[in-house]
Amino acid sequence: MKICVFGAGALGGYLCVQLASSPLIKTLNVVARGDQFAAIQRQGLRVLDAQGASEQHTHVHQATDQPKNLGQHNLVIVTLKANAIASCAQDINALIAPNGLVLFVNNGIPWWWDGSEALEAQAMGSFKIEEIGKALHPSRVLGSVAMSNSEVILPGVIRHNSMNTWFSGETSGEISHRLGSVWSCLPVWVWGQKRRPTLNLKSGKNCCSISPITPWRA
Repeated sequence: MKICVFGAGALGGYLCVQLASSPLIKTLNVVARGDQFAAIQRQGLRVLDAQGASEQHTHVHQATDQPKNLGQHNLVIVTLKANAIASCAQDINALIAPNGLVLFVNNGIPWWWDGSEALEAQAMGSFKIEEIGKALHPSRVLGSVAMSNSEVILPGVIRHNSMNTWFSGETSGEISHRLGSVWSCLPVWVWGQKRRPTLNLKSGKNCCSISPITPWRA
């Protein structure tokens, strides 16, 4: 499988290092920018663990700040902040192969959440959902919410501080064949884990649920 991680900051960079260990991923590319992009090109990515686990280091196949240079992928994993996605939606779409998928990973309220009545109108407006929808057809979208606390401490160097549970699923809530194919690329996270019926997303006094959903753990 050919995978691109779009946004290799703290969350995306950490994810890249974990993905590199999967034998099913033949090509792993990243889209990054600025000093982070330059460091990944020069020395790859390093992950330090605040809890004392061994340091991890990996080189991706190709890092770029120009997504059009990467071609198409079976899976594009987007780890941008939700309010930055709309401006990159066309670039993201160009990276997806005809039968490919895009997995949006957020560590907050995701733009694809179909429960806008439970979200602040101002926050939803900042996501520019209509712009995203014009570039990316909903049928190609999978969702993920990360409970993972990481930070970039130097360009190309990420410290993982705490928590490491990643929930993924269809935005419709179904357990699909294509979702299973994505999980199969992440064996280290899926082994031994049980499916959980719901994931609650809280916004003020409101509570939303995605169902069903499966956790990954590194």
